[in-house]
Amino acid sequence: CCQNHGMGCPPDMSIQPLPGVGKLVSALQGCATRCELKGVSADCSARVNFASTEEASVKMSPNKCQAAYDLVLQQCLFCSQCPLENTGCAATAIRLFEMHNQTVHA
Repeated sequence: CCQNHGMGCPPDMSIQPLPGVGKLVSALQGCATRCELKGVSADCSARVNFASTEEASVKMSPNKCQAAYDLVLQQCLFCSQCPLENTGCAATAIRLFEMHNQTVHA
């Protein structure tokens, strides 16, 4: 479980998740569930929102939110407890679009 899914890892860190697998670092709390990956602990919503704007492979996708969500689920399987519609990703994408338009038309 720990190596492949990041869950049930012992506190003494004698077993670690495989590279690219996030570790569960909180109780399962839906979108507030925290995943630690590459030394960064963030909740599932934050991971989806970050990936939708910062991950190169996601930025090229026509549906950035879905692509970001899929990426996060690959990294942190337990984020499946957080439905995409509850991540706030679409709202973040709309805000970024509006900010971009204000900058372009200013």
